[in-house]
Amino acid sequence: MRASFTGRDHFSDRLNQVVIGRIDHHNTSLVQAKPLLHTVVHHCLYGRCHVAMCLILFSYQPSASMPLILGANRDEFYARPTLAANYWEDCPGVLAGRDQVAGGTWIGITPSGRFAALTNIRESASNQLKYRSSNANIHNEELESSTGLLRSRGELTRAFLTGNQSCAHYLSSIIDDPRDYQKSYAGFNLLIGEFTRADQSLFYLNNREEGFQKLSAGIYGLSNHRLDTPWPKIVSGKQAFKKTIKSLYQSPRVPNDSSTHRALRDVLENPTLAADDALPATGLSYESEKALSASFIKMPLYGTRTSTVITISRQTIEFSEKNYLPDNDEAGNNNNIPARKRLFEETMDEVRADDPSLALSVASEDKLIASDCSNFTLTLC
Repeated sequence: MRASFTGRDHFSDRLNQVVIGRIDHHNTSLVQAKPLLHTVVHHCLYGRCHVAMCLILFSYQPSASMPLILGANRDEFYARPTLAANYWEDCPGVLAGRDQVAGGTWIGITPSGRFAALTNIRESASNQLKYRSSNANIHNEELESSTGLLRSRGELTRAFLTGNQSCAHYLSSIIDDPRDYQKSYAGFNLLIGEFTRADQSLFYLNNREEGFQKLSAGIYGLSNHRLDTPWPKIVSGKQAFKKTIKSLYQSPRVPNDSSTHRALRDVLENPTLAADDALPATGLSYESEKALSASFIKMPLYGTRTSTVITISRQTIEFSEKNYLPDNDEAGNNNNIPARKRLFEETMDEVRADDPSLALSVASEDKLIASDCSNFTLTLC
């Protein structure tokens, strides 16, 4: 595994000094600290050009017996401390994974049928500055604590899952917030829905366009641009998703939940890279665009961390999750979450004032260790 960084030497030296200091202060081993060093570098860079990738493929058929069939990949730095999906101790009605840096989630569900999912919008530094003007009325208390830049987008999903507003009222409250959702958050796509025995609804909002959308029946794809942007992984993913659903639900034998989830996860685990002439142009290097074009991403320090499948019928919700980590020492592990979180946050606090100009060169055939699937069944209230 090899990752090379090019950029201003003084920043690299400063970063190494900070991390070495943290190693000594916390008595942390180099193996534990090394992935955190890389995570800090990437967060400094991608606070300006968001590389965080995700993929959500879903069939929304509100009048059908299975109103929502959804598969999602969360792509993130392997070193970022994360809790696997479970019921939250502080909000027992929420079933979701949890980011241990900012406390939010990328996808979750509740027994009452409240659903939320989030992806980032990948955009250039110039486009971010368009929305984040120097005189924007954003005060320090509104900035996202782990980076010192913007509010955490994970709070958008968390607030809906733990709240009781209708979808339309909740999205209106985001838009009407005086802190300006286009400037106080980096680019995001937000899906929220309410699935009860009597009613099903699904809504979409991003903060790079005006207003929100109530979705009609259809098969959709969402990555790190607008809904249904025809990136290769969206086009091929929707085709495979549609074919898989048709095969499952038009066969003489009705599929059980486990076979449905396995088949949909096969779609999510597709590592095929897009052809060169089909790659989107988002300001990254050719190598990064290529690596990020797959549905299932494998890079030295970054990749698909979690795949989630959710199926909602009129009576029950089936939720399954599978997690992945590289099979190498440098990737570390998610043990000792408090120490990893503290090291991450304190290192970020010292380097966030710097303005790195870095580029990532990637090439890796690392093996991934996959966890067993965690499965949850919720009865709709």
